[in-house]
Amino acid sequence: MQKGLLLEILVLSASIAISGCATTTTVSQEAVPGRTLKTDAPLPGAMSIIAPGPDIPTEMAAFSGKWFGKWLWATWGGGNRDHILIVEEIRSPSEVIVIYSYGSCRGTYKGKRTEPGWRREMGKFVDNNTLQLSLGGRLATYRMRKDGSLDAAWASADVGDVKATMKRIE
Repeated sequence: MQKGLLLEILVLSASIAISGCATTTTVSQEAVPGRTLKTDAPLPGAMSIIAPGPDIPTEMAAFSGKWFGKWLWATWGGGNRDHILIVEEIRSPSEVIVIYSYGSCRGTYKGKRTEPGWRREMGKFVDNNTLQLSLGGRLATYRMRKDGSLDAAWASADVGDVKATMKRIE
């Protein structure tokens, strides 16, 4: 009886994992009312954006919300992947809670395609206009531009420089 239940749980887990890789997230763009953006970058079921308090500098508070872009790189024949950054809460300049989401890789990493995923991370501001995240040995940097978009970059020894321009989404 327990073997059957364990097998049933494993099959259910595998089907959830497989369907999770194939999902499409649809979000509407704040800048273009009525227009939607389709991406395979998944989002968690439970998330909320908490407005920054009055003690957070205005420049930092501007990071709060949802952002979309595409990571682009030239190594291994080039590639790109959708990226969603959600700045959920800015508790202080050194304590910023974000959701880091990425779609499947269009291109390959060492001959393999990478699957979509997301994770909640803690970031910090290094100055009023620059947010940093440590992502498994890679440092991702998001710098606010004068036009209200973000210049995003990360680098590692195995991938090289990867860049994105992030636009605010609804």
